[in-house]
Order: sequence, then structure tokens, then C-alpha cells
Amino acid sequence: LGWMAAGTSEWGTDRRHAGELIADALNSRVPQIFDTVKEGHAEKRVLNVVDTEAAKEKLQKIKTAFQNWIWSDPDRTDRLARVYNDRFNNIAPRRFNGDHLQLPGASGAFSLYGHQKRGIWRIVSAGSTYLAHAVGAGKTMTIAAGVMEQRRLGLIAKAMLVVPGHCLA
Repeated sequence: LGWMAAGTSEWGTDRRHAGELIADALNSRVPQIFDTVKEGHAEKRVLNVVDTEAAKEKLQKIKTAFQNWIWSDPDRTDRLARVYNDRFNNIAPRRFNGDHLQLPGASGAFSLYGHQKRGIWRIVSAGSTYLAHAVGAGKTMTIAAGVMEQRRLGLIAKAMLVVPGHCLA
């Protein structure tokens, strides 16, 4: 686009042609135009605010035109959405569900809440686990039950629980 008239008139500026602006956009850079000023024997680069703002406006125009173009053809939209989803949008966070846990040997004096069973199943499934529940949510019971379940299943022989020093009485 740099060699075409539209590259500097319609889609770019005299100081930054459309190809450079597109490269800026693809590399997540904000276009900046500098002037070289001579001070004594040294040269110094100074930001040209007017030309920089003009380049930013042209870049916004390019982005808007691209958005309009990309969504204008349904076939292209579907094809590009499929490519994007296949490459980048294919990882889902793990969801731990402990509803199936029976916990043999646990006391019947209390019953665990759903979030505690999910925490226990996360401890059993993932091993190293960080529980960041609110105060009073039952973290201690969740950890104790998770460790006991790991021992019962033969996943661990010894457990190490790490607690910040200021939390200990």
C-alpha cells in the first residue's frame, strides 16, 4: 500500500503510509511520528503531536473499514470464526464436581456444602491446590477431608499443608 496513492492519501498520511499503520496495528503499537531536531552537534527526536494524531485517526479508519469488511460476507465470517475457534478458542477451564464423593469414615456430625465437595474433589484430582474461599467458608474442613480422601485412595502417604505465618494462632 505504500506505493499506491491511496496508501498515503486515503488510508495513510504523508509521514506514515497505510502499510506501516497496518504493521503498527498488527504489532499492537500506537503509531508515533518523530521529527529530528538538531541541537548543536547532536540530533534529537521530538514527537510530532499533530502528525501522530493524524496517523492515529487513519489507523482507526483502517480498523473500522476492516471490521465492516470482515463481517460483510457471511461465508467469510463463518470461515474465519471457525479458524479462530479451532486455533485459539478451544481451551475450557476445568470444572470440579464433587457431588459423587461418599467420604467413608467421615463423621456424620456435619454435612459438607457443595463448594466444599468441589474443593475436596479438586484436591484429589489436581493434587496441589490453593483454596481462596472467604473467611468461614470451611477451608479447614475441606483441606482435612481432601487430605484424608487422598490418603484413603493411596494417592499420598504424607501431606504438607502450607499456611501463612500470620494465620497461625
